[in-house]
Amino acid sequence: MQLSSLAVACVAVALALGAGAALAQPGPAAEGRGCPDGYYSGPRPGATHHTKDEYLWVVTPEFARRFCMPPAFVDPGLKGAEAVAFRLAPGPIEHCGFGGNKEVCARGINLSFEIYYDMRLTLPAVSDTKFSYSALYMLPYSKHLISGGNASRSAEWWRQWRVERPGLEGKFEHSAFGLNGVKDGKIAWPIVTLGQWLYVEEMLPGLNLLVLEGSTGHFRNPRMEAQDIRDFVIVMRGRGDQRKSDDRRLGEFAHVIFLPRWFSDKVREADKSRGTNWEELVRRALTRGGPAK
Repeated sequence: MQLSSLAVACVAVALALGAGAALAQPGPAAEGRGCPDGYYSGPRPGATHHTKDEYLWVVTPEFARRFCMPPAFVDPGLKGAEAVAFRLAPGPIEHCGFGGNKEVCARGINLSFEIYYDMRLTLPAVSDTKFSYSALYMLPYSKHLISGGNASRSAEWWRQWRVERPGLEGKFEHSAFGLNGVKDGKIAWPIVTLGQWLYVEEMLPGLNLLVLEGSTGHFRNPRMEAQDIRDFVIVMRGRGDQRKSDDRRLGEFAHVIFLPRWFSDKVREADKSRGTNWEELVRRALTRGGPAK
């Protein structure tokens, strides 16, 4: 029996999640260190063997206690989630031909927030699914090379198509989340909409995992930077809420995750460095001998 590329990709995701869950199970090493639910295997002072960690973490004191996280990750100022792991996530494909030069290629990069939150927290979901991988555009598969194959399909066809394929049905409304700057208790700087990439119920004991991603480059706004906005939050809208975020009070949202200032500063720095990379791409496109023949 042959599997489609989508089926293979979904199996790979499931296997990776299963492997992650197995690694997260408390073993003798974790128990010996007093970690009730698991053990952080990333780099530590004096340790030679470790798992490479490309994330920027912030965790609550309770999360750190349960999983033996390094003290540097801990900040009681994180509210609305138990842990947030941030990284710049590369896209699955490269596009070429910038500036008319076929040798100038670039891979998209997104802001990625992996959020662990208490599964007892009730958020306005649109389905009962316990697992959702709805971001097919992020899968590294050959379908990216075939465009427009289903362009004539109706919205209702796509809805039914997702329902019939477990794992593709979204847990939350796609545009429900956003990263925003806050001043005087109100949204002063809407940075970027964050789309749902992955949802796993009880990825860790008692904790759901929600991965959100959004495009880079939105922190490079001179007018907003002049206002010295330093506090940032991730907000979730209620179902059907299509109002703009500008000037809304935080109490108007279904849920708010408060990010510590030092964490937001590093996210902002990473986003702006990504903008520098795009400037380098433009420079390459304009200086590599003109358009390709």
